[in-house]
Amino acid sequence: MIDAHVVAERLGRSRPSHARVASTLGTSVVLLLLLPITAMAQHVQRYDNGRWYDGTTFVEHTMFVVDGIFQTSFDGEPSGVIDLNGAFVVPPYGDAHSHALAGPRFEPDNDAFLSTGVFYVGNPNSVLRWTRQSRIKAAQPQTVDVRYANGGLTSAGGHPTQIYSSLPQQVEGLSADDLDGEAYFTIDDRAELVARWPEILAGKPDFLKIYLETAEKHSERRDDPEFVGRRGLDPSLVAPIVEKAHAAGLRVSAHITSAFDFRTAVEAGVDELAHLPLAALTEADADLAAARGVVIVTTVVSHRPTHGIADVRALHRDNIVLLKKHGVRLVLGTDSDQTVIDESRQLFDMGVYRAEDIVRLLTVDTPRYLFPDRLIGRLADGYEASFLALESNPLEDFSALSRISLRVKAGHIIEIGVSKELPSIGQAIANTIMHKGADAGIEEYRRLRRERPNDYDFTEPQLNALGHALLAHNRVEYAIAVLELNAEMFPKSAKCHESLGEAYRIFGNEEKAMASYKRSLELDPHNQNAVTKLRELEEGADR
Repeated sequence: MIDAHVVAERLGRSRPSHARVASTLGTSVVLLLLLPITAMAQHVQRYDNGRWYDGTTFVEHTMFVVDGIFQTSFDGEPSGVIDLNGAFVVPPYGDAHSHALAGPRFEPDNDAFLSTGVFYVGNPNSVLRWTRQSRIKAAQPQTVDVRYANGGLTSAGGHPTQIYSSLPQQVEGLSADDLDGEAYFTIDDRAELVARWPEILAGKPDFLKIYLETAEKHSERRDDPEFVGRRGLDPSLVAPIVEKAHAAGLRVSAHITSAFDFRTAVEAGVDELAHLPLAALTEADADLAAARGVVIVTTVVSHRPTHGIADVRALHRDNIVLLKKHGVRLVLGTDSDQTVIDESRQLFDMGVYRAEDIVRLLTVDTPRYLFPDRLIGRLADGYEASFLALESNPLEDFSALSRISLRVKAGHIIEIGVSKELPSIGQAIANTIMHKGADAGIEEYRRLRRERPNDYDFTEPQLNALGHALLAHNRVEYAIAVLELNAEMFPKSAKCHESLGEAYRIFGNEEKAMASYKRSLELDPHNQNAVTKLRELEEGADR
């Protein structure tokens, strides 16, 4: 096993002349043979006894890293030698759909991605001021490389406006009026598109995200308050948006839900579909996508609502088989708090990909798609010297993809200060709730609390956050179930009862809402929000 934490000589660090350092690297030995600085124009590291992935299989040979670039040969003495001790070496992984790495949690997010082996990420929607802060931190020797789309384009009241509605309470200096132009851009006609285009480009997005949400029903949903968050752009605007984006050199990614959304986006010339659709595709759909060269991000572990779909896994499996048959290009993405390894495992378990397909998707196809102008995704002469050393062969043992003993990015050995935070139990059960319902999610919560109490953060804010996320997704009944569970677990939390009261109020059960707000005030008489909401409900009941 290789432990990078005990490497005595960090790459790129100044070295004393004529020094010789030997350090134990797990069961391997690192011999750092250091030449005088005056005689060394390059920093050269030699990696021995590695089995290097060539895109198909693993080949044992020696590899040199010269100033962060791979070379298969080098004349002269290296700066140091690392014995990989038979490790299986692959390029780092990519995740083409994640909303992490943009905001105050950049550091723990970064640690989590690097720990998993993910060096390349596509973030298709983020708050602009967060993106600006994160760009400064990203793409460093010890951080993930990220492509940001900034806020996506949607209609007034369209998805994802409901998700960001709580942000002004969380971000200092951000008001509700700031959301439009920070977290998203609302565009309802061509005049608005023209007027807002300079503002969109001013944020310097790496690519553009648009939202289609059952667009065949756009005209009937556009002004209906019941469908806030469950609508998107007018489908007639997609082609002009794509035309303007392409003229500006920007690739376009489309959020889609229905088969109509799929066809609308493909026919309009989008470059990427950010999800598989939640509807069955036809041979004609797949043929059109192949002909247009559209890339589709898998996101089978996404937290998206799938209400009304009997077997979402079977739906995804059938669509992927069809798309593969027609030669449509697919890459990996999560749109979830789960990892791209979880995404890969789902695809592997579905039987739609073999282990060799998964390894190539993870290490070659997805990274190269995210950064097409860079020499990455290959362990060969002239390519960026970024790689992972695995303890065993992932072509024979899928779990090997998670057992990483060494991480190197552009020649720099990565030392990870892994966050000590436990994963949120709310995040852990969110996928189950969205796909199988609240009862299944609550059953999973109770099982994990009983069997693995030390593996997750079971504190009160975790289910509270999940409840509010479900409200943002218009899954009010699911939110009530989760918040009732939270109030059961934390009966003396004023915040729990306040949140439950809000869910009841949105659902229209004013009697239960008032009871929850009253209980919240009994526990915390200074809860001003509960005071205000209770007064509004009581005044409404008196009228």
